[in-house]
Amino acid sequence: MPLTMIKTILDRRALAHWCLGVGLADADLGYQVHSLFAAAFGEAMPRPFSIRMDEAAKHGGHLPVMGYSQATSDDLTRLIAETAEPDVAAAFANGLYGKAMPADWTAGQMFGFEIRMVPTRRSAQKIGVRDDGRPKRERTERDAFLSAVSHHGPGVAIERAAVYAEWLKERLASAANLIDFDMKGFRLQNLTRRNGARSLHGARLPDVLCGGRIQVGDPTAFSAILAGGIGHHRGFGYGMLLLRPA
Repeated sequence: MPLTMIKTILDRRALAHWCLGVGLADADLGYQVHSLFAAAFGEAMPRPFSIRMDEAAKHGGHLPVMGYSQATSDDLTRLIAETAEPDVAAAFANGLYGKAMPADWTAGQMFGFEIRMVPTRRSAQKIGVRDDGRPKRERTERDAFLSAVSHHGPGVAIERAAVYAEWLKERLASAANLIDFDMKGFRLQNLTRRNGARSLHGARLPDVLCGGRIQVGDPTAFSAILAGGIGHHRGFGYGMLLLRPA
């Protein structure tokens, strides 16, 4: 199915009003946009997506958001008109725009790229024993840099950017070769998620903005990684691979 790049300029006041009404006023912005998209589009929601905070000032403080979807911009606009509640629709008052992405890529093509990602390692730690004797485990998520520091032990100099570059390289796998990597920004961000009981909780995780150059490897895998995104939290404003001229 063809992939479409979608762009919308969300009305930030309408988004805040809707979030207040559904109990998400304290959630992080990525979670808020994720929830709005889910309410407006259901399974057709753009995922992955990227909130373009660097462009917000040019749009009067409103939120430019770009994403990839299997649906066209016309499909999504129709969903808003047909099924969205008024306070959801108000957030999309500036409309939706889209362009079809190429259906075919060629091995060896070179592109610049930008991506905001959450480079973490996940593991299951034993926290006790169940009544039937089986181990009780809890899934944990940890900054890939801290995992590398623990793995190598004290006294070993490790560069954060190098760890994150390796993390990205692993996830690109056969889809693309990472030619060079530039970590443009790093911060620890409190991310809102739901636990197994569906209650909201926060996790402090790395939020990394990076760029560089990649070279297409396997064209089919490259298409898949564009459509699916990279890493964890792809439905919450991370993992969208944006291509730039090399």
